[in-house]
Amino acid sequence: GGKVRTTAATSMNERSSRSHAVFVVTLRQRIFDEATNSTGEKVSRINLIDLAGSERQVKTNASGDRLKEGANI
Repeated sequence: GGKVRTTAATSMNERSSRSHAVFVVTLRQRIFDEATNSTGEKVSRINLIDLAGSERQVKTNASGDRLKEGANI
């Protein structure tokens, strides 16, 4: 996902994100119960979401394409 992620400089942030990103981390734990001689699995999922910045135009001094992007966010 990072290969196509767009960033651009604003007055507030040197590398302001212009797109959203979602990262999913999946953890698996295999369990063996010796008493019953059975196996199982626990699965956990963590969703990390980075939303594109939506700073006020007056603070970022955005213009042109950056201003249009900010309006769309």
